[in-house]
Amino acid sequence: MAAEGANAFRAALGRIGFSAEAQNAVTDEGMGGIANITQLARLHKDQIKRVCKVLRDNEVPVSVMAEQMFEAMRYWVKQRLRLQQPVASALFTEEVAEETAQRFAIAQDELAAKATDKEGLKMPDKFKHGTNFRVYDEVMDTYLNQFLGVSNVPINYVVRKQDEPEEDAVYENEAEEAVAIAPLVGDVFDIDNRRVYGIIKSLIIEGPAWAFITPTVDRAKDGRAAWLLLRDHYGNESFMNRDIEEAYNQIDALHYKKEYANFSFEDFITQLTKHYNTLERNAEYVSEEKKVRDLLKKITDPTLEAAKQAIRINPMYKQDFSLAANFLSSSVTPLTKGRERTISSIKQQQNKQKNSQQNSKGRGRGGDGRGGSAATGYIQPEDWSKMSREQQNSVLEARGTKRHIEAITANPPVEPSVPSQVTATGTNVSVITTDVPTVNSQAGREFGRQAHRG
Repeated sequence: MAAEGANAFRAALGRIGFSAEAQNAVTDEGMGGIANITQLARLHKDQIKRVCKVLRDNEVPVSVMAEQMFEAMRYWVKQRLRLQQPVASALFTEEVAEETAQRFAIAQDELAAKATDKEGLKMPDKFKHGTNFRVYDEVMDTYLNQFLGVSNVPINYVVRKQDEPEEDAVYENEAEEAVAIAPLVGDVFDIDNRRVYGIIKSLIIEGPAWAFITPTVDRAKDGRAAWLLLRDHYGNESFMNRDIEEAYNQIDALHYKKEYANFSFEDFITQLTKHYNTLERNAEYVSEEKKVRDLLKKITDPTLEAAKQAIRINPMYKQDFSLAANFLSSSVTPLTKGRERTISSIKQQQNKQKNSQQNSKGRGRGGDGRGGSAATGYIQPEDWSKMSREQQNSVLEARGTKRHIEAITANPPVEPSVPSQVTATGTNVSVITTDVPTVNSQAGREFGRQAHRG
């Protein structure tokens, strides 16, 4: 049997480009020492290169392509053993060898890509009250898929939904197939399972989900059992109904009236799509036609009436929510930068005036903490012009300048003098308590300058 095994192995080596001399050297105890194809699983891929180097150093030619196919043969053996599939040299035909070589090259590229992705990979947020477990389940699956287990299978196989793969299932790639069919028993699984448990525990131990992890599961560090417990609890019908009701409530509350800086049409569509996806995750399906009808009802912006009418008469838009939303989005007039600056300027001016009013109230001697009033400092002309009459008077009173002059006109009539105490009726002057000299326009300008200087 051992001889038959060695002969079958040498024949398989011949099918991937090894000469008779190279075949014998691989199985020779003094050189390669590999007695059968199954033993390849014990070698690291770098050891395959070492075997080929030993042969070349002993003047046994091995081509680069033969070495690559030898690595693919080892890859095929490890894959079959990991998935508990039969391994025999006769099964490694030329067709299988070529297909395996292609899959091996793709797998190497995927490993390199995953290594790059993991550099910026962010761990999921901790599971807290209010976290949607169905969404969290998907996030965890994606996160665990970035890590390879002992046998180079992404460790999200530990928390997959089905124990056994579906019959006649079609997979996008070899990695997806490996996740679906990797055994959930054995030494390899035990190592990966404990690793997954450590990740799960770190994410749930401070939240409500930890209450459902039994002491037995914790002692065993059983990642799959822990995740199944959470899936059974948070995935039951009562939680599904709660999520469905909340999604419908959120959809009912959403409306679009016009474009706002803090709620755009894009925000509106994003929220709707999110809640429809929540319904679908909970097997609550809403037809595309109903989504479109509800979308049109929720939009009351008059500038979109023409676009809404176009959707109503177009069967293609009426039956595709995403298509209708994209069409409407192209008709939305976005906020311009000029408008945003105007709004910002108005808010800044309002805040400035509000602060000025607050500062003018209660000002008195020593109001600035330095023995004097903050209002007696210099005020820029442009700021003075923006102040209300009441604010200006408050400043003048604080400075002690308002009591000298009650009213000034730009071009008053020239009068020789005014008696020291006069009561006038029917004019703008009610009481004059001091002699007021003639004021000309130059004096008025000087007063304005004094007001700003303080």
